[in-house]
Amino acid sequence: MPSTLDRLRSAIRSVATAPHRFFDRRSASLAAAFVVVLAVAIGVSLGVLALGVVFDATIDATVTVENPDRPPEWVCEQHGTESPDDGAGAGTYAPDDPFASACEEPEYVDVDAGSELRDAVGGYVHYGFLGVLIWWVFSAGVFHAAALFAGGSARFGASLVAAAWALVPELLRMGAVLALLYATLRSTTVTDAGMEALADDVLDALVAIEPRILVVSLVTVSLEWWILAAAGESFHDLSRTSAAVAAAVPAGFSLIAALV
Repeated sequence: MPSTLDRLRSAIRSVATAPHRFFDRRSASLAAAFVVVLAVAIGVSLGVLALGVVFDATIDATVTVENPDRPPEWVCEQHGTESPDDGAGAGTYAPDDPFASACEEPEYVDVDAGSELRDAVGGYVHYGFLGVLIWWVFSAGVFHAAALFAGGSARFGASLVAAAWALVPELLRMGAVLALLYATLRSTTVTDAGMEALADDVLDALVAIEPRILVVSLVTVSLEWWILAAAGESFHDLSRTSAAVAAAVPAGFSLIAALV
């Protein structure tokens, strides 16, 4: 008997290849839609983590950053008994002062740039997860309004289901962008001149693959439009033309978001 994961994989494959047949054979199940959205949100979150892994694996450089283990300079100046003369942040501090050992640490340290970017990107994982949930509700609302304007009759729950399945192609976009970025950064020379120069090198790599990312985004949006149009016919009882027009509205917002 197939597991829940196997059934989900089969459903995703079916909705991506034959959405009209897929929606015709199923009712608008909000429970299934929520599982799909949750799976996509987790997938996007893992993609954000994978982006950090790509940076760590492809960027071989060191940068100088402020030492996170050392208190701010004003704290050390306030607690120090002598001001450091060498500019390195080392000085003499009261032996019983809790800041003594920390303030004797150097003010700046050299760190691995790839690891630093990986840690920085990891702080945005929750934005990826929440972003999927917000976009689901937004695109469902836009699609529902467009479908009703075109003469649709389904409830908002049906539009939520349609928008949930239309999120599936986003996993394709995430995977393709990660692969493109990995391939590009592997052949990119990154300097050791600091975080600003490092950021410029990474941005230059992104600019180089922008045309290919745009192609991937167009394919993704086209799949989303196809899925929503099929749902418009099945759930909202729209004609093929009306469903295609209604689906083009949220797909247009998706395209705009991809181009920004």
